[in-house]
Amino acid sequence: MKIQWLKLVDVKTMKKLRVEYSKEKCIGNGTCVRIDPNDFKLVDGKAILVNSTGKDEDTFFLEKSCEDDEAKKVIEAAKGCPVNAITVLDVEKNEEIVGNKVN
Repeated sequence: MKIQWLKLVDVKTMKKLRVEYSKEKCIGNGTCVRIDPNDFKLVDGKAILVNSTGKDEDTFFLEKSCEDDEAKKVIEAAKGCPVNAITVLDVEKNEEIVGNKVN
């Protein structure tokens, strides 16, 4: 009788998030950039949401599938914004994670 050992694989869960950002509300504090430099950059004294699409001149959004570590960074960046310029939504659950609703 031959015994086979199964290798356990580290399965990472993916979250589908929608990040919304208001350039008008942004004061250029840079907290979001320090926490999540992959998704936020400072340009001309304001943050930008990298690879986002504009809803209008002020509001930008990005939908992304990400692993837990990456999701935590964008969520913490939104929570750290002192003027509530960033909202994060769980697309699959249709729930706000960080409810700083961008108008």
